[in-house]
Amino acid sequence: MQPSLYRLVKENRLLFWSVGEENLRNLNENSVVETILNFGDLNSVRKLFDILGTEKVADIFYFHQSQKRTNYFPYKKSLKKAALRLMLFSSNESICVGKKGKVERLC
Repeated sequence: MQPSLYRLVKENRLLFWSVGEENLRNLNENSVVETILNFGDLNSVRKLFDILGTEKVADIFYFHQSQKRTNYFPYKKSLKKAALRLMLFSSNESICVGKKGKVERLC
């Protein structure tokens, strides 16, 4: 895990309560994105976008949405999509989502 993402996880330690201290560095990006988008505050979400980039976060989010089983809260899915669009709008970027929710490119 890259150091800046690890710092974000440490700053939001309570969100990762089920992960032992020794395993925090072993979290994958998908788990961090899912947890921050589900439970993080706006500041944490912005930091996540800054660290991983808009395209990467969008790619992970839309990939999860295309799966039969997802850990995003159903009532938050539309909120997360709206937040994602807002972040894209505020950064003057937009994305093109292809089949199966895969982000194909920045448009």
